[in-house]
Amino acid sequence: MITEEQGIDFAIIEQVKLQFANIGCAQLNDASQKFTVPFPTKFQNRTKHLKLCGPVYTVNTDNDMLPGLEALSKAPKGSILFLNNVNETSEALAGDIYVLEAIRRELGGLVINGAVRDIDDLNKLDFPVFSTEITYVSAKTAVTPATKVPDIVQIDNITIEPQDWIFGDNDGLLLIKRKYLNAVLQGALYVEQREQELKNEILSGKSMASLTGLDDYLAGKGPLKFDV
Repeated sequence: MITEEQGIDFAIIEQVKLQFANIGCAQLNDASQKFTVPFPTKFQNRTKHLKLCGPVYTVNTDNDMLPGLEALSKAPKGSILFLNNVNETSEALAGDIYVLEAIRRELGGLVINGAVRDIDDLNKLDFPVFSTEITYVSAKTAVTPATKVPDIVQIDNITIEPQDWIFGDNDGLLLIKRKYLNAVLQGALYVEQREQELKNEILSGKSMASLTGLDDYLAGKGPLKFDV
């Protein structure tokens, strides 16, 4: 169990990753929409075979490589590095060399509100990367240090604070405040169990209509029983 007062060590991150391996962002969101925050759909998984989860380490930048390099050098083992480009026209803030260093530092993943490059090479590496854009035009400026590392990041109506937890798969990205992590995870595991039971029933030959009580519901004779 993780409490608000405890530090998050690498063993806890690995434990959560094992749990997330058997569920996805869909189950996390189904478990408790009140305590999960979906990211905009513009965030895309650039490494399709990989999932991502961990405490987030955030930094803001304006098409400048320096804040990203600062964050890369300081982010704790297992954390998800989040680069927020405040410039509307993003140059590539990371590529395969940047990711190789993230792997060497044993980080848990990379998310960029902005552009990434070297997609073919990234897909050869065992490291999850999400971004909102792709471009081969690399950021050339490395002049202005970050105001703060880590820093609070604001994207639309989403406030991302250091040590919030971020989860990602091919369905998208999802944020969970640290204090809600255990409850949402346990709920998601239950949702996955219920979904698997329904899948097994369908595979055994039962119809969705009979499993959910659809005919009785449409006739006003009973509740709809589909609860996942």
